[in-house]
Amino acid sequence: MIHRLLRTVLLLSCAIPLGAFAQGLTVPGGGTPVSSAFDDGFAAGLIQGRLQGHRECYENPSSCSIHLSNVLPPAQHGEREPNDTMVSANPLILDTTFWGQSYGPEDRDWFYLVTPEPNFNLTVNVSFPPETTTGSWNVSIRNGVGMMLAQFNVDASMENPRAGVSYQTILGLAGTYYVLIQPNRERFSHQPYNLAVNLRESPIDGPGFAGGYFDVEIEPNNMPGLATRVTRGVSMFGMVNLRFDAALCSDTDCEFAQDEPDWFVYNSPGNEIVNLGFCERAPCGEGDWSVRVFDELTATLIQEHGLDPDQAAPLVSFNTQTQGTSGDEPNLWHIGLRQPGMYYMRIGHARTLRAPCIEWAIDSNRNGLVDGGACACSFGTASCEINVPTTNPFCDDGSESGVDEETPMGQCAVDCRCTATTGEVQVPDGPVTSQYNFTINTSPFGGRP
Repeated sequence: MIHRLLRTVLLLSCAIPLGAFAQGLTVPGGGTPVSSAFDDGFAAGLIQGRLQGHRECYENPSSCSIHLSNVLPPAQHGEREPNDTMVSANPLILDTTFWGQSYGPEDRDWFYLVTPEPNFNLTVNVSFPPETTTGSWNVSIRNGVGMMLAQFNVDASMENPRAGVSYQTILGLAGTYYVLIQPNRERFSHQPYNLAVNLRESPIDGPGFAGGYFDVEIEPNNMPGLATRVTRGVSMFGMVNLRFDAALCSDTDCEFAQDEPDWFVYNSPGNEIVNLGFCERAPCGEGDWSVRVFDELTATLIQEHGLDPDQAAPLVSFNTQTQGTSGDEPNLWHIGLRQPGMYYMRIGHARTLRAPCIEWAIDSNRNGLVDGGACACSFGTASCEINVPTTNPFCDDGSESGVDEETPMGQCAVDCRCTATTGEVQVPDGPVTSQYNFTINTSPFGGRP
């Protein structure tokens, strides 16, 4: 009996993997097909793991040590010199290996490709043929204006130089992109390298960001109806033109009035913070700038009903502080836009807080209240005293007409008081006007619907 029980225990111990005891598993009851269930689970897991591995390898071949250089034939095309600039860049053929060489430490090899649609996944592979044993290169991927999107280094002394380095990035916009290869000076080599690229669709959807691009105002844009459209992330350059169509005169001389307005329009989806940066793209020239932002209704009143922008209430109004900056200190302003729609921005020379008078009227009884027709003082003067003819022995203020040395017989001294003012621009010394630039970037309101 004891012998039979011992034999049963030995048989059961052989049927269960040793690891099961190590994990504290209990012996199953009689007749349970342990080995069959284990084999089935192992087979199912193996199949699932292989499928998962295939998917991961397909999505990122370099994670499986599979590079473009492993699946493409040796280089069939050499670079076409000179290709030292974006203008002379060599076109790349997809899934084709190119042979390149740096002829000196300052040599730059530019290549380009064109994406048919946005959000394509770009793979750039740089590898080395057997004859290359030394050297190091910097590889950068750039957008259509040369702005760097990504960069990496490759070295011929890496562990697997034949496979090289594969770098992947998603290109957010359709259009032209560049690959720039330049030698690292401390590891310069005349030996060749291989370059290959591949494009395929990515799961990313939605519009990309047009970073690094710039635009210029389109003249004339002196009214809201002629405003130049502004794109998020695209820097805008403009300049307040000199004017010679109107003059302002004082007692001694006249000067042409300046401040030609530049109008821009931005289409906001609403519920966003606009980050308005002046002189971010490049240093601004001499001078500060007056910036005013209007909603669409106010801009329509200015355009169609002749409302003076100086008399309109802007949503935002400020002077920049770019005078004397080096470009390393851009002016950044944060503006909240709640409603969707068109927003108009007027830019001109910075404005002072002075309000020079441009129209006057007679205060005959000199009590501070205008009661007569138009008169004139020197430009900018708030009020002045003038003489007006009269047939009465007494003037409106009760004084006798023509009784003192300064007032001839038959005239009365009256006050000429200011009834309308204008703004005063702050024209910079020297160049009088110069170029400015600004960039609009946006972000949603935090924590708001």
